[in-house]
Amino acid sequence: TLFRSFYAISKPPAGTPTTSHYVLYTGDKPFGKLQYLALGDSFASGEGAYAYKGITDTHDNLCHLSLRSYPYLIASQLNYSQAESVACSGAKIEDLNNESTEYYRDHSQAKGKATKDFDDGIYSGFLPGYRAQLKFVEKTGPSVITLSAVGNDIGFSSIILRCVGLNDTCYASYEDRKELLQLINNQFDRLTELYSQVK
Repeated sequence: TLFRSFYAISKPPAGTPTTSHYVLYTGDKPFGKLQYLALGDSFASGEGAYAYKGITDTHDNLCHLSLRSYPYLIASQLNYSQAESVACSGAKIEDLNNESTEYYRDHSQAKGKATKDFDDGIYSGFLPGYRAQLKFVEKTGPSVITLSAVGNDIGFSSIILRCVGLNDTCYASYEDRKELLQLINNQFDRLTELYSQVK
């Protein structure tokens, strides 16, 4: 199956510009082999870079996937014509690899598309947050993948806040640093399992 995707930005005279994502495909299924697919959390989605895809900046979907994020910059620099990202701000390892029905219904990052009736639109439109990110790998068989994970699993934001807060010592003691190191090291097996699943 061959397909191409593109984005169109509309700028009404008075109002907020919106970005729409379109996928053109041939054949019975809207899935084909991608050159490049990005997976991950806010580091990959481009949280804070704005220019978010309209479908990822709504009440039900706060993935905040920016068209300025590094996956799209990589794709542009390498002239990939078949490249996408399904990274989602706030994603944890379970958001990448959890394929259970309970995840879709109760725990997915984006809400409102829990039944399988939405699968074709989610996968062909590369809508992040509704399904486990590894399902997109399975559906599209990308040649190149980048992956960003674990920051949210270890509470990265609270770690940073501890170092920019006025009333904290930013892991000044040996014991605090050792505890933080142990927290990070404890993710090794989980990451190894995730990489194995991707492979």
